[in-house]
Amino acid sequence: LHAAIATWGAPPGIAMTRAVRPFGDPNAVKHFADALALVRGEGPMSAYRALTRGGRLWITGLGPSYFTKFMHFGGFGAKRFMPQPLIMDDNVVKALIMVTGERWEASLQDYGRYVDLAADWASELDTEADVIEWKLFHIGS
Repeated sequence: LHAAIATWGAPPGIAMTRAVRPFGDPNAVKHFADALALVRGEGPMSAYRALTRGGRLWITGLGPSYFTKFMHFGGFGAKRFMPQPLIMDDNVVKALIMVTGERWEASLQDYGRYVDLAADWASELDTEADVIEWKLFHIGS
């Protein structure tokens, strides 16, 4: 799943070494499996916390732009009434800054704020949170 996401999410012309770099971590396969179970069972905040540098499932070479993609594609829709894992890459952060006029960064606190904000906007606009994420990605790109 990670290799497919890294290939899909890489800007054109970027070497695919990023896709395999995390597999240099001897714990990568176990941590990916545990992160998948965590995002599907406890939700995006628990998974984000665990995958962050220094977290119990941190994988060397895997940052928030890509682990939130992993969380999204591996966990979206797992539990209907739980907040959905959304992608928070550089384009989304840039759009959040533009749209809200506030400071945003790839942190656990801002990820939670973003997931809540996207859910609120989705409710107000009668759509889904991933549609909001998709629109933010395009605004920021």
